[in-house]
Amino acid sequence: MENKITIDELKEIQSTGKVLVLDVRKPSEYLEGHIPNALNIPVDDLELRIAEIPNNKLIVTTCGSGVS
Repeated sequence: MENKITIDELKEIQSTGKVLVLDVRKPSEYLEGHIPNALNIPVDDLELRIAEIPNNKLIVTTCGSGVS
């Protein structure tokens, strides 16, 4: 399921504390700039690191390519 949101919408839901921003880019891309408090788990590592993603929050995913 793909739902796109604006940065203003993201800021609003981030203020609730009920969302996790998951940045799936490479660490080098993440270090160049990222959304504050985003968790960086590269897409190639997701299967191995899935336990790091809380299951009690809305997950907003960000990437570099925009491909879903």
